[in-house]
Amino acid sequence: QFSVADPIRLLKELKGDKDENRKKGQKEHKKAIEIIEKYISEHGIDINADLDNPDFQLFVKSLGTAMDEFSKDDMKYIVEFVKFMDLYENFDQNEKIKKLGNQVNLHGELDSSDYEQLIELMPAEDTSPTKKMGVPINDEDLPENEVKSLSTNGYDGFAAREYAREWVSNSEILRNNKQFGYYSDYNGGCYSCWKDCTNYVSQALMAGGMIYYENGGKRDSTAWWYNSSAPSFTWGAAQNFYLHWRDRAGVVKASGDLGRGDVVSTDFYGDGSIDHTAMITVVRNAEQYLSQHSIDKKEVSTVGDWFDAGYDVYGYEMDKADN
Repeated sequence: QFSVADPIRLLKELKGDKDENRKKGQKEHKKAIEIIEKYISEHGIDINADLDNPDFQLFVKSLGTAMDEFSKDDMKYIVEFVKFMDLYENFDQNEKIKKLGNQVNLHGELDSSDYEQLIELMPAEDTSPTKKMGVPINDEDLPENEVKSLSTNGYDGFAAREYAREWVSNSEILRNNKQFGYYSDYNGGCYSCWKDCTNYVSQALMAGGMIYYENGGKRDSTAWWYNSSAPSFTWGAAQNFYLHWRDRAGVVKASGDLGRGDVVSTDFYGDGSIDHTAMITVVRNAEQYLSQHSIDKKEVSTVGDWFDAGYDVYGYEMDKADN
């Protein structure tokens, strides 16, 4: 339970009020908005480019890891806009946090559902990102008997990688994957919501042998499970996934420790709220290539690209996780 003795933590905000920053953002990021509006038009995407539109906010952040979609110069504009948006959306997030905090002051505590929602919204405590250090082992340099071997905890990174490669297109999952659905099915069927990245990674982890943790409710960070009616938030929401695997696997200190079948989360601005999840599916020429949904990509960008963009990165060695 969350009580009056527990501190309410707010997310970082931009200086000034929301209206002031909306006008400032539209002016300072005019070039990025123009690039994104052109992309939306060319791809026939039905999203209104309004800074206060939650779908647009999510879509902008999905472009933060789409390094191959734009020129290097255009990507610089987009990355800065993504970082702005990561803070701009916190005006609304903090209002929700304050509302729940007021309930604590009125009633002395929160029920379990509101408690988990508050934990999900607040910035994570004691975040210690992975550092860009060390050289990962190339897949082709692994001894042949280690390429498909199970780890001591039963996790098979090769099987997880093969699943991630097979189902890298969420449209394919919608049409042909009978076991799992698109995550936004569980959020009103909003296929333009750009929310499938973590659901996709969780599916791959299960394919690699990660077992369910069913010792909690849908919003409980200690739980991780899927069912056809409503998967746990840790299964499909990036922040909740981080809260679960931070404790279950631990965050590695050095990026060089990560290899095929391992997972990375990223926080675009470092506000303590995780924005995106992806899986490393191959290590080639000392580069850890990622497969992801939202936007669907197979091994076209790397963990190094995330570091170069200035994002906070959190990596998990899945063969070290409790299982």
